[in-house]
Amino acid sequence: MDDVVNNYELVIELIEMLKAAPALWDIQSKEYRDRNLKFDETSKIASHFKTNVDEVSRKIKFLKTQCSRERKKIGEKSKSGAATISEDNIWFGYKTYITF
Repeated sequence: MDDVVNNYELVIELIEMLKAAPALWDIQSKEYRDRNLKFDETSKIASHFKTNVDEVSRKIKFLKTQCSRERKKIGEKSKSGAATISEDNIWFGYKTYITF
């Protein structure tokens, strides 16, 4: 799964699997506080990608961090009055990630 960061399709697939597992991302959900459920969901994703739970947890953290960076970048550009933000300058997974 080390190639996930470099492989667009796998990153999009990981994001789609995260959407189906609110225990891993929805802080307002009761499921989010259930560590056993979080581990189970992470294990399902890990088995799908044929890797370990720690690797999947790192990738999820990476996705959350990358999305936060993109939000910040977009917010700063809109505050500065810069011209519209080019699609080329936005991380490819951002649009998929923000839909949930």
